[in-house]
Amino acid sequence: MPTFPALTLNAGSPAATVQFYTPVKVNRITPTRLLFGFGNDVYESLNQGGTITSIDLGHVPPAPGVTVNDGTGHLALIYGGTTGGVMNADLIYAGSGATVYRRTAAPGTALAATGALLGQSASMILRSIRLTTHTYSRSTTLTFIKVSTAETPGPTSPAILRE
Repeated sequence: MPTFPALTLNAGSPAATVQFYTPVKVNRITPTRLLFGFGNDVYESLNQGGTITSIDLGHVPPAPGVTVNDGTGHLALIYGGTTGGVMNADLIYAGSGATVYRRTAAPGTALAATGALLGQSASMILRSIRLTTHTYSRSTTLTFIKVSTAETPGPTSPAILRE
């Protein structure tokens, strides 16, 4: 029996490690694009899951893989957003452990850590990430015990946090 979608690996991408629950996000801007939170990295599909590419492990040189599912239902993953009226289908936010990763550039660019969250320890796990409706440069990250608001004015600037 065939499996849909095919999830054929693109050149350079290692085999995806399936989790009991693998988070999947449909892109908010281009709904034919999908994002998968596999156990070894975040994988992206530009063609409804026909082919997938590892975002970090498939990068040259490989970056450490980012796992977004901690096994207890905390799925901090966003795909696509708008800021200043400009749509960005390449936007990704991914929470892994106590770290938020972000990509705003085209596929082929690795995820980059946004910086430490105010008052966050490495033992905390991100529960979810939410974006404001009008700008992806502002995100609200919820953890088990606190809520922090981050403003990231540029793609390489560290997060400025308010509580």
